[in-house]
Amino acid sequence: MCDKRRNGFSLAGAMILLLVVSAMMAASITLLSKMSNDKTKISAYTKDCIVNEGAADLGSLACDGAIDGCRYGLEKDCDTLFFYADTYETATYKVAKAICDLNGQKACKFLMDQCVGDANDCDLDTTNNLNDIVSYLDDAYSADNSYRAYITSLGTAYYGQGLTNFKDKVDEICNAEYVATHTMNSIACNIVGREEVTHMLDFDVADRAMFNEEDGTVGTTFTGGVVTLREQEEGDLVSYGAAYCWGQGDFGSLGDNNTAAHSLGLPGLVGGNKIFSSLDSGSYYTCAIEDGTNDAYCWGQGEFGKLGDNNTAAHNVGLPQIIQGNKKFSIVSAGGLYNCGLELATNDAYCWGNGEFGRLGDNNTAAHNVGLPTLVQGGKKFSFIYAGVSHTCGLELTTNDAYCWGEGLSGKLGDNNTAAHNVGLPGLVQGSKEFSSIALGADYTCALEQTTNDTYCWGQGWGGRLGDNNTNDHNVGLPGLVQGGKKFSSLTTGGWHTCGLEQGTNDAYCWGYGNLGKLGDNNLDAHYVGLPGLVQGGKKFSFLSAGSTQSNHMCAKEQITNDVYCWGIGWNGRLGDNILGDHNIGLPSLVLGSKKYASINAGLSHTCSIVPALNGSAPAYYVTTTALNNLQNVDIITSVDITASADEENRTTRWLVSLDGKAHNDTTKQWKKMTAACTFSDSTTTANLATHDFSADANTFTEIETWMVNCVLPNGSNALDFAIDLGTTDGNMPSVNAIIVNYYPEME
Repeated sequence: MCDKRRNGFSLAGAMILLLVVSAMMAASITLLSKMSNDKTKISAYTKDCIVNEGAADLGSLACDGAIDGCRYGLEKDCDTLFFYADTYETATYKVAKAICDLNGQKACKFLMDQCVGDANDCDLDTTNNLNDIVSYLDDAYSADNSYRAYITSLGTAYYGQGLTNFKDKVDEICNAEYVATHTMNSIACNIVGREEVTHMLDFDVADRAMFNEEDGTVGTTFTGGVVTLREQEEGDLVSYGAAYCWGQGDFGSLGDNNTAAHSLGLPGLVGGNKIFSSLDSGSYYTCAIEDGTNDAYCWGQGEFGKLGDNNTAAHNVGLPQIIQGNKKFSIVSAGGLYNCGLELATNDAYCWGNGEFGRLGDNNTAAHNVGLPTLVQGGKKFSFIYAGVSHTCGLELTTNDAYCWGEGLSGKLGDNNTAAHNVGLPGLVQGSKEFSSIALGADYTCALEQTTNDTYCWGQGWGGRLGDNNTNDHNVGLPGLVQGGKKFSSLTTGGWHTCGLEQGTNDAYCWGYGNLGKLGDNNLDAHYVGLPGLVQGGKKFSFLSAGSTQSNHMCAKEQITNDVYCWGIGWNGRLGDNILGDHNIGLPSLVLGSKKYASINAGLSHTCSIVPALNGSAPAYYVTTTALNNLQNVDIITSVDITASADEENRTTRWLVSLDGKAHNDTTKQWKKMTAACTFSDSTTTANLATHDFSADANTFTEIETWMVNCVLPNGSNALDFAIDLGTTDGNMPSVNAIIVNYYPEME
């Protein structure tokens, strides 16, 4: 029995043992093929999380166990997890990403390796972006975060090995980032080693002062990055900034070295070989600021000391003569019998000449003369100053409040006092208005409100010059709104009339006493206009000048052609129409002589202007790159910063860019219009590419900065050069110190 039982047990046991061993072997083979051991509790958690639960809840007991197991480096648990990727890829990647988020490096490496093996595995879930390596590569890099630092380190090694799938994906993500945001903060861009390159192009206008550009509109060839320039013709070296005057030349007011009584009907060159940045004409004299030095010069009738030459006796000067006192000026304003200016460095105001009524601001209202610039008392700093006939006004530097001083008759000081009184120190204009510009007539004042561009006038209102629809004799002691609903970008005042340029349209409007045709309304008779009336003739203007506060003629610069037009009283040739006799013109009339002008200023009986360029053509000076300034391997421009003085940031300029991708030393290279060289990523400008044709139209520096960033280089182009055509629509030489270009170099 015992043997049977033993034999029976042995047989049964053997059968059971065989089944157990077979099952174990089968299980072992399965587990080995899965690279896992399902005997551990953690492995069971992993299987349940992936297979049974589909990783639907990463906070479940099974998924939490799976995450902790692999996170803390249990190799079999990680291997079990990764095995399921082929069959349960969404769930596996979701768990792997959760582990990587917790700094589990094995899971991070697993995700990276899948991307290396197949680019499709870089981005498995494009909808939720939850479980793939793309979401990491698009993350912001942080050296303080372990998994970000690890992915960056491992990814840099893979990228350096040239592993195509992974490299392409990293490039794609980094490119997408900086195209969209012009940043390079992602892990992908750190893996690439992507750096924003800053390239500064330094310019020196003085280096180009003796040259003109050959032909910028058609295209200018250059060698080694330098535009081909030709030297100006001898005898015409004073080009930009040369002053011309015409009209009555008595006392030397035309600057032609002739102080005898004479007149010029056409523009004549002011002698002395000075280059000026601005000028202002008064009663039989003119003052101007020298370009570059900011020294002030005056010429013409010198009585009362108004030429600033320390001579208050009656005398005449026929050529520009420097104002004494060693002051540098940003503004000089010529009044009737005196001058005022703003010191460049301090914004202090200085006045000189006839000081009656207190108009010099020296706290002396008695009749007296001053032959040198004298500080205006009261401690105010000004951004603008205007010398009138018997009163002076300025805009305070920080507040934009208006201050006036001098003769206060009729309320022209804006102090709510229309009685006869004199003020020797700057007094605040009442009414709580802040102004952007101010202009003085003979017995009244007008100004533009800085936020609304509404026009306000005060003082003597006879003839309608205050624009209040009242042409009767009346006085206004506080700023009163000009009626008619027009918004103006600039104002100018004569003796008894006011004109402004309408904002947006550049139409000219005038109002006030309209004798001699000075309102431009084609009416030469004496008449009164109490509201802004359109200047006839269909011209659009960029600049207006009613000139001296006693003037009866107007001049303006046409906005497209830069031609100058004048109208009003034409005696002595002051309209530039080559007629010296007694005549008046009621419509804008072209100034003859084939010259274009940067600025224009009508004095009492003469007119002066600055010519911006050679032979009357549009300004053609270029500041260009050199061979060292050529930008190579440019992929995407991220920012452009044109550095200029604050008052010139939005000055219009012409711009040419070469983006043809040729080497900087290729002599066949040509400057191209941006419309030919770029497509634009911003939708508003894509609809109107003509606005980017910088070789034909002028744009502000701010627009250039924006458009350059939106310029998408054509295929095959990865190099560019810059040129700035210093011709401007307002005719003034822009001050460009440097251009800073930030860009990404081309990806290899």
